[in-house]
Amino acid sequence: MKNILSILIGIAVILSCAEPLKAEAGMIPLSELNTLNLQEKGLDIPQKMIFDAGDESLINAIVKVNGCTGSFISDQGLILTNHHCAYKAIQNASTPDMDYLKHGFSASSIEEEIPATGYEVRITLRYKDISDSVLIVVKPDMTPLERSKAIEKRQKVLMKKAEKKHKGKRAEISEMFIGKTYYIFIYEYLKDVRLAYAPPKSIGNFGGEIDNWMWPRHTGDFSILRVYTAPDGSSANYSEDNIPYKPKKILKIKEEEVKSGDFAFILGYPGRTFRNRPAAYLNFTQSVQLPFIKELYEKQIDILQTVSEQSPETALKLASRIKGRSNTEKNYRGKLLGLKRTNLESKWIQTDKMLKKYLADNPSEKNKYGNLLEDLELYYTDRKSDYIQEQLTYRLLSNVILLNIANTLCEYSIEKEKEDIERKSKYMDRNIERTFERLYLGLNDYIYEADREIFADLITRYFEHSSTYPLPELEKFLKGKSDQRSVYKFINKAYKKSKLNDRAMIDKLKNMSREELEKEKDPLLRFALSMQPWLESYDNSKKERKGRLDALMADYVELRKTVSKQNFIPDANSTLRLTYGKIEGYSPADALWAEPITRVRGLLEKDRGQSPFNLPDKIKQAIHSNPDLLNTPVALLYSMDTTGGNSGSPVLDSYGNLIGLNFDRAFEATINDYAWDYKYSRSIGVSISYVLWIIDLYNDNGSYI
Repeated sequence: MKNILSILIGIAVILSCAEPLKAEAGMIPLSELNTLNLQEKGLDIPQKMIFDAGDESLINAIVKVNGCTGSFISDQGLILTNHHCAYKAIQNASTPDMDYLKHGFSASSIEEEIPATGYEVRITLRYKDISDSVLIVVKPDMTPLERSKAIEKRQKVLMKKAEKKHKGKRAEISEMFIGKTYYIFIYEYLKDVRLAYAPPKSIGNFGGEIDNWMWPRHTGDFSILRVYTAPDGSSANYSEDNIPYKPKKILKIKEEEVKSGDFAFILGYPGRTFRNRPAAYLNFTQSVQLPFIKELYEKQIDILQTVSEQSPETALKLASRIKGRSNTEKNYRGKLLGLKRTNLESKWIQTDKMLKKYLADNPSEKNKYGNLLEDLELYYTDRKSDYIQEQLTYRLLSNVILLNIANTLCEYSIEKEKEDIERKSKYMDRNIERTFERLYLGLNDYIYEADREIFADLITRYFEHSSTYPLPELEKFLKGKSDQRSVYKFINKAYKKSKLNDRAMIDKLKNMSREELEKEKDPLLRFALSMQPWLESYDNSKKERKGRLDALMADYVELRKTVSKQNFIPDANSTLRLTYGKIEGYSPADALWAEPITRVRGLLEKDRGQSPFNLPDKIKQAIHSNPDLLNTPVALLYSMDTTGGNSGSPVLDSYGNLIGLNFDRAFEATINDYAWDYKYSRSIGVSISYVLWIIDLYNDNGSYI
């Protein structure tokens, strides 16, 4: 009996050790692809067909579209991405009389395509580890602030040097491991992007916020853009003379239905993950950061939705802001629930305890790393004390549209007098055009009542915390009063006199010197000017913190590698990554099993005839005419490791053919940013079969697309 018990315990230990190896797919950077053996996992093509620096490969078909991913599907520059990724372009092109969000859009010719103002497309051309070149400026006796400033300036120098060498290309440096590893990426940078096709919102956002982050899904979350170049093939701003871009590679579409258990992989540009951090970070984000943003966005969503009821035009202007904040709020709500459910912090605490014990047992290592864990705990304790008030102050200058304009003008008046390399990044010559373009786009969304209410809410919240982080400039403008009546009196008077909602005025002011701006009487401009000393202090504080954290985290990752004797995958940072897995379901709760493929019949089951479950009559009529359509796959569920930024990423089969378009994660997987687990981490994509059917159904000019 004792022997049998020992055997059973041994099997349990083996299984508990084996599960993480099965689970962790990871977001693999290009530099690590050669460490994989994907053929063992189910890949049916040579691995070099995914990425080959010297030859055409699937990577050449993958693009970054603003904060999302897309892929080339034609040799005429057509890009398939998500509906929610193109949402802002669709909104900007819409009017109450011509509402493309509501009714969809299908250009009947190239000439009818609509400029997607503010959109850009990047294609990764090459990359290189330049860690030594970046860190060469770091000296042992530097303060954290000096370290941060030296690294920032060095990166600017290296990017400018690279862009001089690669004419017409874009260079960006990405920090792969905090304070330790830096890669430079060279991108094809294309600025003329146009909207070619978008389904109606009742398809592209079917289920709305109710279904968002949930499974099962029946959302046709896709749109089609086209990117253009100058006639000579170079990057250019919008012009009628421009021609469609000629990609090196386009994805082949697989029209045959996928099956549960099929191998699949994703190439894309995932945003940010935070997996290589200490337990103190998770405690900070779980107890302070996530609850703050969630609560703030709940209030801002309520404000925007209330104001949007004024008129169809107002609703259209605020649609993108509501959607973006709603997406983030529900994501953070899911994170908080997931962190509590999985008790992830306790697992991270155990890891850090193990590291402390290792240092205690190894005096030479203790001498090398010192009080590393304690210093990290102190760093995040400090962040807890000032985070909320600092964020509230900063968001006055970013979340309030007219104050953001005023602050940009004030900053630019100072920065433009500096040497280009000394300026803040967004005011450098390489970025200034884009900075003001985004400013003007933000003005398109300006509604006085919404701006006023968000302004008032932030000031009210500020005074609730002002004892911990007083801001004399704000109190001076309010004449020492903080009651709601005084706050609204100040805001109403300021907005009545301000002319910052006029683009012509912005163009006039941006050409002024700092001395000339200070003579202007615009109250919001004067308020922003008064905030500049605080903002300078805030920027220096951020850099000081970064310098402090960089040095600590470089040692922390090195220590974890030493103790675990494992290589770490760098956290996602908006650079190109690969993740792989299978089309497969999961158990979201006890006694429940979720199948991995939804079908058109589910659309009929969810249809309520009103938003967000208002299935268009055109679809119902098509199904009635052909009941076989009921089995058409709509959405796919798969065990792949994705996060924000993977929206629009192509889901590829074992032969590299396009089978779907990633757009979401299951609610339980919102904590992917901190940990991925095979049991509950599932991502969601729209089936290419459904995409093709909708395009055919809603496009009278099928040959054009």
